[in-house]
Formats: sequence, C-alpha cells, structure tokens
Amino acid sequence: MEREISVSEITRKFMGGLDCSQVCFSYGSDLMDFDEEEALRIAAAFGGGLFKGRTCGCVTGCLMALGLKYGHSELFDEEAKAKMMAVTNEFINWFEEEHGSSICKDLIGFDFSKGESQAAVESGVMLEKCPLLAKSACDRLAELLEEE
Repeated sequence: MEREISVSEITRKFMGGLDCSQVCFSYGSDLMDFDEEEALRIAAAFGGGLFKGRTCGCVTGCLMALGLKYGHSELFDEEAKAKMMAVTNEFINWFEEEHGSSICKDLIGFDFSKGESQAAVESGVMLEKCPLLAKSACDRLAELLEEE
C-alpha cells in the first residue's frame, strides 16, 4: 500500500467525470488489488452525497473500501462485524472532526437535492474543495487499510 494519490490526480479524475465516491473507492480498491473498473461502477451511485447532498461521497467511497477489507461475510461472525463497525466509526468520526461534517451539502454549500449541482460546478467548489476532501479521505483510508 505504497501508492499515494495527489490532488492533481484527483482533480483530473473529477474533470473526467468521476465523482468523489468513485475516486475514493477506486483508490482504496487499488491498494487492495481489487478491479478498478468494478470499483468505479460500484461507487458510481454514491457521488454528491447520493446525488442528494447527503453523506459525502468521499466518506461512502472510503467506507466501501474499508468494507472490502474489514467487512464480515459469514453469518454470526460477531467478531468480524465488531471490527468492521469499529473501523467504520473511527473513519466517520475522524472525517467529521477533520472537516466539520460528513454531509455533502454542509461541506460544499450546495444542496444537490434542490437541483444545485450545476451551480456547484459553476462556482468552482467542485474542483477547489472536493479534491482536497478526497485527498484527505484517501490519506486516512490508506492508514486504516495498513492496520491489521
């Protein structure tokens, strides 16, 4: 898990049409050798806070990656579920402390549920603030994925 992602790489991906959830999940999945194309498709519906200004796609993308590593898949595996819940809460709490919220509309000042996505793009916030949020989230994600 040596590969770091840069703000310029994230910005390029945003300019190419990828959303924050796709950038973050594909970064995490790359660190774990999961198929990038599949990761991009899986995360496609989570950008812009579910395209409703809800939970930031950086958060949902990173949580998908954490689920890929720590997620439980067997019935009655309470130990694995407890680990997954702990790492999930650790990430969300960190993100909220670091950025003040995990809600997209609070973070960028635009509410996609009210049709403000074009205004967000035109304001420049999507290329100014969102890549920084994604970089921060990806850096923390890499740290959590390195833990055993």
